[in-house]
Amino acid sequence: MNAKRTSRKRMLRVRKVQHDIAVGAYIRSRAELAKVEDSQERVRSLRASMEISVGPTCGAALARHAEMASRLDHVSVHLDQLCRKASEAHLVQDNQRIVAEQAHEGAKRLLGKADAEWEAQDRKRQSTFSRRRAAFALREDRP
Repeated sequence: MNAKRTSRKRMLRVRKVQHDIAVGAYIRSRAELAKVEDSQERVRSLRASMEISVGPTCGAALARHAEMASRLDHVSVHLDQLCRKASEAHLVQDNQRIVAEQAHEGAKRLLGKADAEWEAQDRKRQSTFSRRRAAFALREDRP
């Protein structure tokens, strides 16, 4: 019974480490998603703030403005794709975290059962020992 208990303790430690790793990966994926979303919002606001001044403008300024707008649009498209991928990765990490948490909780329950069985067996052993001790004491009292 002690081997079973030791095995369950080891399983609980492993499941806890797996859960901690999954939580860490989940937090990193959430931070990565937030970073991408922030970059996406900054590019959008920068693109929205680009205005051509009213009045006469030289052609070079218009060309630079169009080039910058084109580059920002290109970056925005790539950030959209990156945001989708980061969101998918975040969902995968969340699912893995949930599975690891369920495994950890299951290991806790198994350890609790093993502890209860061990304590019941120990109580039984103690009561058997007490009865044997009492029977032995009665035999020694006889002449």
